[in-house]
Amino acid sequence: MCNVGATKCCTMNCCQYFPREKNLLLRYEFWNLSFEDCRAYGLNIPRRLHMKGVRIRRKFITIQGLDICETAWY
Repeated sequence: MCNVGATKCCTMNCCQYFPREKNLLLRYEFWNLSFEDCRAYGLNIPRRLHMKGVRIRRKFITIQGLDICETAWY
């Protein structure tokens, strides 16, 4: 988790600008789900990806109101 802020994922630096507090909250909420709900959440991620950008189109996912790139998510 400490490496997330040091990783360069794209030109927008999604990893570096995603607030640590939101990252902790996301992990906490995920691990408090039941096994079935965790699985459903993980399988739902590809359906939540959307394209963004004009010249260079990339896939993003919106998590807690912030867009982060596909690379940052993984």
